[in-house]
Amino acid sequence: MGSKYSFKCENCDLQGIVAGGPDAGFFVITQTGYCRKCNMLIDYATEFRDEDSCQDDLNTCHLCGSNNLLKWNKGEPCPQCGGNLPQGKHILYWD
Repeated sequence: MGSKYSFKCENCDLQGIVAGGPDAGFFVITQTGYCRKCNMLIDYATEFRDEDSCQDDLNTCHLCGSNNLLKWNKGEPCPQCGGNLPQGKHILYWD
């Protein structure tokens, strides 16, 4: 079961509800990243645990379909401005 947390940059408008790094649910393994096309933090699929899932969806933004993603993990600088992007409250569990 995966978890999502709120993140909000202290310097710019970048924010998101994401895992903050690698995470896993029952069917998918994810990684948090910054979509350079959407300018948003997202969790994208890096591996599907079942063979029926579309492999074309791996390492792509679920919002725009771009694969221009920058891997990001909590504790790293904001990928948009280099500022501080602290982890906030736990928002939800997912699977």
